[in-house]
Amino acid sequence: KLAADGQRGCAGTVAVPLEFRGQSVGVFTLFFDGVHSLRGEVIHLLRPVGQLFGLALENARLERENLQSSLLHERQTMAGEIHDSLAQSLTFVRMRMPLLQDAISRQETGRALKYCQDVNDELGSANRRVRELITHFRAGMDAQGLHRALEQIADTFYERTGIALDFDCSMPELRLAADVEVQMFHILQEALAN
Repeated sequence: KLAADGQRGCAGTVAVPLEFRGQSVGVFTLFFDGVHSLRGEVIHLLRPVGQLFGLALENARLERENLQSSLLHERQTMAGEIHDSLAQSLTFVRMRMPLLQDAISRQETGRALKYCQDVNDELGSANRRVRELITHFRAGMDAQGLHRALEQIADTFYERTGIALDFDCSMPELRLAADVEVQMFHILQEALAN
């Protein structure tokens, strides 16, 4: 049949429930020129297909939730790192500034220079820690796996610090879960940064 606008019209529809573990997660609607175009064996396959689509939708939902959870955890970790490094340094500097101002107003040069040096040292330390944080959160693990990533950390540690780090791993293929490998990578990275 042709619709009023000249397009072929729909003579029949089939609604396939999308289910996951007996729960409805949606409906997949098929439109046909005529109901007769569906054979009996195809109709019997629609329920399992609906269950597969339901499983796929549920997996996509769980993946979104996992991603959101991972992002939240990473943000909380970053906030904790910033608090432990930058916030404490800024608090120290804020506490030293009134003492510095007082020493300047009293023209106590020795005391003023000491507070000025304290502030300068703490700002230098904060700057180093912020750079380490940036490196830590930018650095991803090598796609070739944990063993290669740890070798790279050892190599870059020497380049950064001049301290030779001997990396020796008798088990090159640890076969750990991906999230455990990333955690081990970050633990070692943080240990070396400290």
